[in-house]
Amino acid sequence: MGASVTGVLPVNHRVFSRRRFVPPSPPVAERKGRFALAREGVQDLAVRRLIIVAALVLGAAAVALYLAFGSGGPLEDAFARELERRGQVALVSPSGRLDDVRVEGTELVEPTPLAEALAGTDGVALARAMADSGIDALLVEAGEDAPEEGATVEQALAAYRHVPGMRGVYLSPTAALYEPSASAELGEVAEATARVARRILSGTPPPPITSYPEPLRRIRNVEVMVLLRDFGTARLWRSARSSSIAAALNIATTAARQRWRERQQALGGPLSDRLPGLDVEVSILEEDGTLGAVTPAFIERVFGSEHGVAYERPGAWRYLLPDATRREGEGSAVKAYEALFLDNALPVDSLGRRDLRFYRMVVTELGRSTAGGFRDLLPEP
Repeated sequence: MGASVTGVLPVNHRVFSRRRFVPPSPPVAERKGRFALAREGVQDLAVRRLIIVAALVLGAAAVALYLAFGSGGPLEDAFARELERRGQVALVSPSGRLDDVRVEGTELVEPTPLAEALAGTDGVALARAMADSGIDALLVEAGEDAPEEGATVEQALAAYRHVPGMRGVYLSPTAALYEPSASAELGEVAEATARVARRILSGTPPPPITSYPEPLRRIRNVEVMVLLRDFGTARLWRSARSSSIAAALNIATTAARQRWRERQQALGGPLSDRLPGLDVEVSILEEDGTLGAVTPAFIERVFGSEHGVAYERPGAWRYLLPDATRREGEGSAVKAYEALFLDNALPVDSLGRRDLRFYRMVVTELGRSTAGGFRDLLPEP
């Protein structure tokens, strides 16, 4: 009896135990409801993904617009930074587009004290008016091209033209920032620089910085060029940067004398023999505006025949003098830049590189000592 219970199972039990349990199918209505819920879940997930993608696209567009146009103010961010801590800046904005400019450390004032000088044609007179009224710089709204003849100072500055007595600080398609040039405040002492240079070239030691007039000793970042001409033909030139015109003049003139000594055979003999027949010119190489845009159209617009192309990278600067810019570029500043890049082993399409600062430069003559017509300026030591 016990064996029959534990050793042999009923037939029906054996068959049922070998099957996998399959639950009964739900009613048709319930299956449809579940399918609808699943379909709605998939649709909801797709909508959420679409919203996320749209948000990312809109965010990227907002970032691109911010990088391109800054905070949306009347000036580009880079220009606004350049304008910071400038003291008193006269605002010339006929259309009123720049009236809302606000930057840290700078007070924008009406150009009323400068009205007469702006309506005239003398940039040095404008520089003097700015000094007399305590105005440090000039923010000028970009305007139309100025006429070649008879343009006022205001028209010329609005058209990015070089105005003697003023120099560009920053140039953009919106506006330009200007300040008085170093040469505007030198007056009669500027001519003395050429006579001092001739004396150094003749072998006299450079004079102490303290012996120069105060405007030449004034602290400023400046580059001075000393050029020797023979009947109008440039024979040799050297330039130097330093913290004052006096210091740069001593360095550049000493370098020119040393360079002549190294090449005296090719240059026609010792400098002591040739110097009486040479003209000596002293000039400053001034920046005339960092470029806030580097499109070909803007570059061609802001460069004139008096400008040289230039760029700066950390620890070095390179340029073509205005005559070389005209020659190499054949009338095109963009082509001149390409020639400058090739000369310095850079790709010809280097315009716009973030590690380079592009700017205009001008050569402003301070003094000239003509052959046979010089006389000493400084007393004998």
